[in-house]
Amino acid sequence: MKLEEINEIKACLPKSRTLFYYFKDRYALELLADAVVKPKPMRELKQSPFAGLLRKPIVQDVVARYADGLVRPEALQAQWPVNPHAFVLSLGAWGHKNSSDDYQTSRKGYNLVLHMNFSNQHDTIYQHTFRSPKSSPFCWGGHPRNRQGRNTLAWARLDIDIDRGEVLIEEIQNDWLRDARSDKKYLIKHLKEEGNWESVSKNWPFSAGGYENVKSLKELEGYFNHCLGPYERIWDEAMLYAVIWFLRNELGINRIFYNTWKTGCRMKGISERWAPPRSIYTDLPRRFCFKETEEYPAMIYKRARYVRRKWKNDTPYWFKLAG
Repeated sequence: MKLEEINEIKACLPKSRTLFYYFKDRYALELLADAVVKPKPMRELKQSPFAGLLRKPIVQDVVARYADGLVRPEALQAQWPVNPHAFVLSLGAWGHKNSSDDYQTSRKGYNLVLHMNFSNQHDTIYQHTFRSPKSSPFCWGGHPRNRQGRNTLAWARLDIDIDRGEVLIEEIQNDWLRDARSDKKYLIKHLKEEGNWESVSKNWPFSAGGYENVKSLKELEGYFNHCLGPYERIWDEAMLYAVIWFLRNELGINRIFYNTWKTGCRMKGISERWAPPRSIYTDLPRRFCFKETEEYPAMIYKRARYVRRKWKNDTPYWFKLAG
């Protein structure tokens, strides 16, 4: 993408950000609602690409309310818990007009970045626990996180062709929870060895990572377990559904592609040492009814041809969202 295209998209949103609500398996309800449009019998949907969604307990609860066995879009979309997770979506840019390898993009140019940021519910607890740290221990400065206000839970990088109505999901990533898990493991190990919170909290990586104002292990455990715990269970599906929701509702794009693990690494020049988790590029898209295909968005034609020539005995595949 060109930077001018990203700026035009950002200008279309109110203050370049919007509220987004999510609860466990919301994606199943919404993808089915988009697929049926009008009431359809279960037997018909069981033969469709969305059959796997029908096994979700939250979907079965909705369908069970009606004796005729019809799946109704309005009933699916009305299924909301009392307290869903609230997020703030914001947009950014990532890449360079003359480079691709250094920024892990499939073609030269920029990606639009969709940030899924924490709401006040998290940030209030975070600020209380860490007491306005000089730097956050859970985000990397060299990654495309939001830098204006809200802390970023996760983000997605998107290469978009507005004219063709196509998008390639380049990456979904989360630094915050990964680094929190790593730090928690470090804490437990060194507390067992040293037995003193003050001693451990002053040692690397804590002194350089924003832990200098945390008062006790108990307070920190409360943040790790009770505040971050619920996000661990939903962050990946919430991020991917936020992408689909944003593309369909804000940009009107329905042709959505997603890199498979192997092809994505080759397209972006990523070595196995630095390769992302496989599950984000295999299990996650399959849960959302993406299907593997040799088809790819036209905007990456040159790079896709290069990958096919270089690995001619290993056919590249992408995921494409059903519907």
